Amino acid sequence: MFEVAEIAGARLRRLNSLCSVSDEELSPAGRAVRVVLADCASELVAKGRWAGARFSHLDP
Repeated sequence: MFEVAEIAGARLRRLNSLCSVSDEELSPAGRAVRVVLADCASELVAKGRWAGARFSHLDP
C-alpha cells in the first residue's frame, strides 16, 4: 500500500555529481561520452534550463 503526503514549507536539496575515472582508464568512446555529458549539463545549467541547478566545483 502506498500513501502520498504533501511536503509544504520545507527546503529540500540534492547533490548530483558527475565523476569519472582518468582518461587512461577510459576507452575513446567512454571519453567522448564523458565530454558530451559534461557539455550538456554545463549548457543546461548556464542557460537556466536545469531548474535550481548550479555548479559548486569545476576542475581546471
